[in-house]
Amino acid sequence: MQDQGFFVVHRKSFNHPLFDGDLFAWSAYQWLQGNVNWRPREVMHKGDLLHIDRGQMLASQAFLSEQWGVGAQRVKTMLKKLEKHNFIKISQASNHGANVITVCDYEDNQCQNDEVSQACNQALTKHQPATNHTLKKDNNLNKELLPSASEPTDQDQADFETRIGLLRKAGGKALNRTSGGLETLAEIDTMIASGADFQLDVVPTVRRISGKRRTGSIRSWGYFAEMVADARDKRLRTETKMRTSTKTQVSGPMFAKWRSARICLLGNFITPSPLHVGQSGLHTALT
Repeated sequence: MQDQGFFVVHRKSFNHPLFDGDLFAWSAYQWLQGNVNWRPREVMHKGDLLHIDRGQMLASQAFLSEQWGVGAQRVKTMLKKLEKHNFIKISQASNHGANVITVCDYEDNQCQNDEVSQACNQALTKHQPATNHTLKKDNNLNKELLPSASEPTDQDQADFETRIGLLRKAGGKALNRTSGGLETLAEIDTMIASGADFQLDVVPTVRRISGKRRTGSIRSWGYFAEMVADARDKRLRTETKMRTSTKTQVSGPMFAKWRSARICLLGNFITPSPLHVGQSGLHTALT
C-alpha cells in the first residue's frame, strides 16, 4: 500500500443501489480502493513471503474492524454485500489462511488499461495548454511527457521506504508484520499534519511504547496517535519555556541595570542608554 498520490473515484459508485442512502457502504468501498496495492509487492505472512497483486491487500476482519471503527459483525456483513455485488472478491492465499481482498474493477477505475487510460488522459488534458504537458529541450529537437500525477515519483517512493524503515526498526518485535495497517503512512502523515515532528515525536514514541508491548500486538500506526500527541505537546511546552527563559536572561538584567541607572542619575538630568550599562554597572554609564 502507498500513502502518496491519489486514486480515481468512478461516478458509478455514486449511482449503484448498494450505496443509495448507505454512506458507510460507500466509504468502506472507497477505503478498500485507496488501501489496496497500487503495484504488486511481496508481503511477509506467518514467516512466508506472499505475492500480492495490484488491486489486492491482506486484511483480516479484525483489522478492518479497527480501521473502520465498527464491530466485526458489521465488517463481515459489509464484505459480503460488496462481494455479492461484484465490487470485491475475497480469497485465501494458498496454505496460509490469509484473507486476500481484491477490488474487482480497480484496473478500470484507475485508468490502467489502454482504452480507459486514453479516455482518462483526454478528459484530464482537454482544457489544459499544451505547455503543461510537454517539456521542451533547449535544442527543441525532443519533447518528453510529464510523469503521470497519479503515480508516485521515485523520490516519493524513496522517502516512503526511508520513513517506514525507521518506524519498523523503532517498533521492533511489537509490530504485527502481517497487518496491512503497517504498510501505509497515512496515519503518520495525519500526526505530522497536526504538528508532530517525525524525528522528535513520532519515532521516539514508537520506540518507547513498542518496547513495553508484547510481540506482534501492534497492528497499525494509529495505535501511537494519542501518545505521539502527548509527546508533541510536551516538546512544544519545553521549547516555549526555553525561549521565554532565554529572552529573560538576555533582556532582563540589561533592562534592570538601565532602569536603575536612569533613576539614580535623574537628578543630574542624565539618562544613560541601555547600551551604556554594561557588566560593570553604573561605572560605565558615568564614565
